[in-house]
Amino acid sequence: AVTVDQVYLGDKGDIMHSIIESKIGALFISFIVILMGIMLLFLDLLPVYHRYAKNHASAYLGLYALLMGMWSLLETNVLQFFVEDVRVIQLLDNMMMITDNLPLILYLNCYYLILRKRAMRLYCHAQVFYILLCVVMQFSGRMDLHDLLKVSWLFSYGNDVIIVGIFIGMLRNVRRGKKINRRMGIQMFGIFILIATSFISGIQYTAADTMDRAQYLRVGMFGFIVCLAVSSQINTYRLMEQGMKYTLVKNLAYMDGLTGLGNRTAYLEKLEELEQKEKGSLGVVFLDINNLKQVNDHIGHEVGDKLICLAAEMIDSTFGKEGDVYRIGGDEFCVLIEGDTIYTRYKERLDQFEQRIKAENEKKEVPFRVQVAQGFSICNQLITTKIDQTIAEADGLMYSDKARQKELDKKSEF
Repeated sequence: AVTVDQVYLGDKGDIMHSIIESKIGALFISFIVILMGIMLLFLDLLPVYHRYAKNHASAYLGLYALLMGMWSLLETNVLQFFVEDVRVIQLLDNMMMITDNLPLILYLNCYYLILRKRAMRLYCHAQVFYILLCVVMQFSGRMDLHDLLKVSWLFSYGNDVIIVGIFIGMLRNVRRGKKINRRMGIQMFGIFILIATSFISGIQYTAADTMDRAQYLRVGMFGFIVCLAVSSQINTYRLMEQGMKYTLVKNLAYMDGLTGLGNRTAYLEKLEELEQKEKGSLGVVFLDINNLKQVNDHIGHEVGDKLICLAAEMIDSTFGKEGDVYRIGGDEFCVLIEGDTIYTRYKERLDQFEQRIKAENEKKEVPFRVQVAQGFSICNQLITTKIDQTIAEADGLMYSDKARQKELDKKSEF
C-alpha cells in the first residue's frame, strides 16, 4: 500500500551521504523547531514566567513545536538509516501525527478562550478520546496506527478551520476600525503561512502516500511556531514590564529614599505581621544619631545626610546580619531581631558596631564625629501589649544612653 517514489542503486555510504545532503534544509528546520519546543517548555518551568504569565501557553506551544519538530525529523527518512527496526520509527511517526493536534487547541484557548464554547470542548474531548482509542487499538493488535491516521488528518483540518475562524475574526476587527497590535499582526502572519501549507499538504496526502508528508508543512509549521513564539513572548515581556514597574513602585513605598533601608511604613507593617504570629521572641534595638542638628546647622544639611548614610551603612552591616533594619525617623533607626539566642547575637553585633564607630572616628576623614546612642529590649510573647512595652523599653534605654553620652562629652570638654 506504500508508494515507492525513489530507488537508489550504489554503495550504502554514498547513498546515505547523498540523501542526507539533499535533506539538509529539512533536517535543519526540524532541529530548530525541536530546540524551540524545548526552550518554550523550559521557559514555562521558570518561576519568574509564572509570576506574570497566568496560563501555560508557553508549555502548550512548546509541546506542539516539539511534537511537530520530531514528526518533521522522522518524515525526512534519515533516522531510518540508523535504526535496525524501522517499525519503531513508523510507530513514533504515527503517534506524533495523532497527538500533535491537541496542544495546538490548548494553546489557542490560552489567548482566544475557544473552549468557553461547548462545541469546542466537545471537539477537544473527541481528540482526547481518539488518542486513547488509537493507543488501545495499536497495543491490543486490533488495528494499526497507520490505518487510523485519516481521522488525525480530519482533526488537523478541524484545527485549520478554527484557525481560519480566528483569522477571520481578526480581519473583522480590522474592518470595524480596531487597531491591530504587534502581537496580533505577527500571529495573523503565522496563521496565514500555516493555513496555506496545511492545505497543500492535505492535497498531497490525499493524492498519494508520499515518503515525506512534511515536505511543505514543515516550512509553514516553522513559520507558524516562530510567529506564535515571538507574539507570546512579546505579551509576556509586556506583562513582565508592567509587573516590574509595579514591584518598583511597591518597593519605593516601603524603602527610605536616602539610606535604602526599610522606612517607617515597612516597620509598622512588620510589627503587624509579627503580632499575627503570637508565638516566638523578638529583640528590638533602637538607635539614634547624636548631634545631627548641630551638624546640619553648622556644617550643612548635605554633610548631615552623609552622617545619616554613614550611620545607616554601619547599622545595616552589623545589626542587619541578625534582623531587619528600618529608618523610622530623621535620625532614628530600629532593628527587629527574631529567633533564638537573641541577646547573645545582639551583644556580638553591638561589639562590632562600636568597633566600627571607633575606627571611623579614628580615621578623621569626615568633618564630624560619629556618635550613636542605642537601647535594647527582648519580647518573649508576640502580642500587641508586650511588643509595645518592649518598644517603649528599648526607646527609653536609647534616650538614657543618649543622655549618658552627652554627659561624657561635657566632662571631656571640661
